[in-house]
Amino acid sequence: MPAKKPARKPVKKMPPRVSILAEDKLTPAQRALLDSIRSGPRGGSTTIRGPFAVFLHAPAFGELAQQLGGHCRFKTAVAPRLSEFAILATAKLWRAQYPRPAQGTRPEIGPEGRARDLRFRPGTLQDAARQR
Repeated sequence: MPAKKPARKPVKKMPPRVSILAEDKLTPAQRALLDSIRSGPRGGSTTIRGPFAVFLHAPAFGELAQQLGGHCRFKTAVAPRLSEFAILATAKLWRAQYPRPAQGTRPEIGPEGRARDLRFRPGTLQDAARQR
């Protein structure tokens, strides 16, 4: 009979590291940044959370950072499924708190924050590694 796994402790939600700005109280520069984020590939439903909440505190930096992030995520030759997997693997390595819940809303990522169906087949990360 297999040993029972110990019960998981409930995850304690940490308070935000920086204050979350109210959307109705943004300065013109902050509003322009939020509009820029929402008009890009992330879509109009993007909320003020995670790195975007930090970017709004320094809009000039935030604009550059969100453009770089958007390029790295959406404008590369890497297949979207592999890109999502790389994001999750990097987040796990660095123990990041934000990407797993955010990625869990994407169709190729399960609700538990794990990439779905990563068995070997042409076009998977394993196949890409073998071709190098």
